[in-house]
Amino acid sequence: MPYRIVSLSGAAVVGGVLSANSIDVSGLASGMYLLQIDGTSTAQKFVKR
Repeated sequence: MPYRIVSLSGAAVVGGVLSANSIDVSGLASGMYLLQIDGTSTAQKFVKR
């Protein structure tokens, strides 16, 4: 499933295709983000520390 990670300011930060039920966020700066998965109408907020 295609996904994208968006900063709270609305800028797309990372995108890709979900393949192993996990997403590598090690390259993201610390902060709050939204995970949006295509085909769903919800977004999940998460914090990268």
